Amino acid sequence: MSKLLILTRYDRSGPSSRYRFYNYVDYLETNGITCSIKPLFNKEYLDLSYSGSSRVFSVIRCYLRRFNDLLGIKQYDLILIEKELFPFLPAWVESFFYLSRVNYIIDYDDAIFHRYDQHENRIIRFLLSEKIAKLMKGAETVISGNKYIANYANHFAQQDKLIIPTVVNTDLYDQTFSEKNQKFTIVWIGTQSTAKYVESVSEAIKEVCIKTNGRFLMIGARANLPGVPVDFVDWSEVDEIRQLKSCHVGIMPLPDQHWERGKCGFKIIQYMASKIPVIASPVGVNSSIINEGENGYLATTVSEWAECLFKVYNEYDHHLVMNGYQNIVSNYSLSHTSPTILETLSSHISKENIDKKVVDDFGFEWSIFDNEAELSNTNLKEIWEDYFHIFPWNILPRSGGVGADIGCGSGRWAKFVAPKVKKLYLVDPSIEAISVAKKKLSQFNNLEFSIASADSFSVDDESLDFAYSLGVLHHIPNTNQSFQSISKKLKKGAPLLVYLYYSFDNKPAFHRYLWKFSDLIRIFISGLPSRPKYYISQVIAILVYWPIARLGYLLVKLGFDVRNVWPLIYYSNKSFYFMKNDALDRFGTRLEQRFSKNQIKSFFVDNGFTDITFSEREPYWCACGIKK
Repeated sequence: MSKLLILTRYDRSGPSSRYRFYNYVDYLETNGITCSIKPLFNKEYLDLSYSGSSRVFSVIRCYLRRFNDLLGIKQYDLILIEKELFPFLPAWVESFFYLSRVNYIIDYDDAIFHRYDQHENRIIRFLLSEKIAKLMKGAETVISGNKYIANYANHFAQQDKLIIPTVVNTDLYDQTFSEKNQKFTIVWIGTQSTAKYVESVSEAIKEVCIKTNGRFLMIGARANLPGVPVDFVDWSEVDEIRQLKSCHVGIMPLPDQHWERGKCGFKIIQYMASKIPVIASPVGVNSSIINEGENGYLATTVSEWAECLFKVYNEYDHHLVMNGYQNIVSNYSLSHTSPTILETLSSHISKENIDKKVVDDFGFEWSIFDNEAELSNTNLKEIWEDYFHIFPWNILPRSGGVGADIGCGSGRWAKFVAPKVKKLYLVDPSIEAISVAKKKLSQFNNLEFSIASADSFSVDDESLDFAYSLGVLHHIPNTNQSFQSISKKLKKGAPLLVYLYYSFDNKPAFHRYLWKFSDLIRIFISGLPSRPKYYISQVIAILVYWPIARLGYLLVKLGFDVRNVWPLIYYSNKSFYFMKNDALDRFGTRLEQRFSKNQIKSFFVDNGFTDITFSEREPYWCACGIKK
């Protein structure tokens, strides 16, 4: 299953998020895409918005939650974003810290760029007027709700552009029954931000309601409508369709302004799906959805609005209503757009379980740290033994068997394994890494090199007597998939040794807080070009790794038992060269995942391994399992 992260503006209580994202989840998951939705704003924020209360602290909480959600974005195959990550923050914050490291598709159902380029504050216009253009430019695809937004995207986005309107699930409308209100009822549905538009036609509504003894129903918002007999109803997902279908006509007034031209006409779509007549302003996409007199009416002046409302009251036009409904089924229904959404997302989800940017990072790393010049063979073997002391050499064939080093890097561990076995495959997707390994291990004649990922490594199933992957699988988008691929290559009874970054589950809580802080720094550094990234990591090695590790070494020598509490204690007796290498590895890599002991055990168990052994010494977690 491919993994999609959907970063919405709101949870299900927000109409745009609900209809443009949540409603597609079941269809996508049925077709092999696992969806995880992370909204920015929640119902608390929306309630405060509607009530007019201060939203400052709610916004801060929402922003902090999104920052936390973004720490794990590299585990997903694709990111789908509604509008932007952080409203009113510059594009460089989103791109530099997050979007430069992932493939993303961005979706707009409003002309949100006008929120910035036409803002009344000159500072905001200066800082943010080009924000949306920059986000569009970096996206794999820009999805627009209408032509107005798509035309804007065409000026900036070099990649694919796609128009997908906001749509409804017509099955839900067909299955919902509602009796018509006894009184002639005009309905408007929307949010508080658009309720002001109703006031422009309030005189027409008042005139019609008074002369017909009718009512006006506002769903989801309130407006100042003197003299209008109005009922205000809170929006409810459960009752929304029933309330619409109980009415006699739906309205969508809009002024002809830039922001409004970017609207997607969703109210019209809901009214037509409810099989009630529609009257709307001829603004933006409204004129595309409505064919005047065929499936609805368009009105500009107050007198035109009153005339259209009276026309609906005096004569129910079944032909017009059914034309509107058929327009929705054919062009604005979930069943119509779902295949397009699926095809678009699938085309941008990498089928190969690697992150090409991470591969480039490691190619650069191993071209610098080939472990020959400064790290002694004795030091390197000590580290190798830290990993391999739980490996069951005794169950291999007498010849040592045939094995694989998955993610071999520079080949630094293979130099100790090769003398013990009949044949060893060195597998890595980085051409640079394989080149370093070939040069480094030229004295061995029992090695075969393969430029491939764990998933694409080409040997027969059940042909390997053992495999190991050290410090690699946490840098792969789908770690479990790689476990599965390796398992298929192993014979029954073959051992697999892995080392995965751990989530500090055996350490005091402050270790986890330190890691979260350092991970924010890693996110920043890993987005830099290779050379600046290298130099900064070396400064970290000098100013952080070396003093903390050496102080830990001193405390141990003085008799203090700090091995489970002191940060970086594993490096206390390691060479400075090793620290520099690991600093680049840790802070220079865009994708890093961490797992608990139980999660690692699940990887083994779920992929057919038994007799799972965990190392009781650092580095954690090093684990070995036997293929059933």
